[in-house]
Amino acid sequence: MPHLLAISSADAHALTMVAILAFALGSLVTMFFIMARNAKRNAELNLPEFPEELLSQKKTSPSKRKKEEPRSEWERDADWWK
Repeated sequence: MPHLLAISSADAHALTMVAILAFALGSLVTMFFIMARNAKRNAELNLPEFPEELLSQKKTSPSKRKKEEPRSEWERDADWWK
């Protein structure tokens, strides 16, 4: 039976490793490309870098702060860990 490709076992191992490394590199390049494209879109929309900033701005209102009791300088907010 004739063989279509005559590759020794050592060459097959090396070619397999090259294929795996090429796939890994292609995956990383794809991820970085998608991240860069997404960052460009966020910059165009003027979105904050951290979405939590929007939530914290919406939750606290000036009228709510006026109703709070006066505190000492060393005391923290009740939800300081959030």
